[in-house]
Amino acid sequence: QAINKLLYAVFPRRCELCGNIVALDIQRCDECLNLPKIIGDVCKSCGSAKADCNCKKNKNEFKQIVAPYYYKDYTVCCVHRFKFNDYQELSVAMGNDITSCVNERYQDIDFDCVTCVPLSKKRLKKRGYNQSELLAKEIAGMLEVPCENGLVRVRDTVQQARLEGDERRTYPAQVRVVRDESLFSDIVVTIHEGRNRQVRRMFDAVGHKVLLLRR
Repeated sequence: QAINKLLYAVFPRRCELCGNIVALDIQRCDECLNLPKIIGDVCKSCGSAKADCNCKKNKNEFKQIVAPYYYKDYTVCCVHRFKFNDYQELSVAMGNDITSCVNERYQDIDFDCVTCVPLSKKRLKKRGYNQSELLAKEIAGMLEVPCENGLVRVRDTVQQARLEGDERRTYPAQVRVVRDESLFSDIVVTIHEGRNRQVRRMFDAVGHKVLLLRR
């Protein structure tokens, strides 16, 4: 314990999920302890709690999706640090949370293996690691099953961050009506992307005009 304190004096202890500096006696910062967890019955198509789901059963290339947290607020920061800022050690805590979620949602399934989404050679060379593979290895170890490279990238695709409009699938927005009157309504909209005129385009699509927009 004394050696650990000496090490932390030189190398401060960091949150196991986001990498922020924390006190010596805690593993996660307040922001990570309060991440928006997905609880209750879950929609198989989008992974959201059924009470929050508005995906309209979009057709996906997989049978079911499940995740421990919603991709919003501080969760985005954690994922970006892991994916783009070389915080490879975050794979341990993230893998643990995902494994706990899998054990909860798939209690009756014995998995054969865990696989990962491959990166293109260009992206792998630039980033230096595949974050999906790091997570897969952590999860496979906790589930005590092999980690297999079962997927092969046959063509390069454009990064989601570079796509616009209908080319990119958006995370479902959250909408709450604050005041509803005959001529005007006050509506709070929570979105998870920052595209050009996104909110105005959303309301135009359903036949309503945005008169005043406050961020």
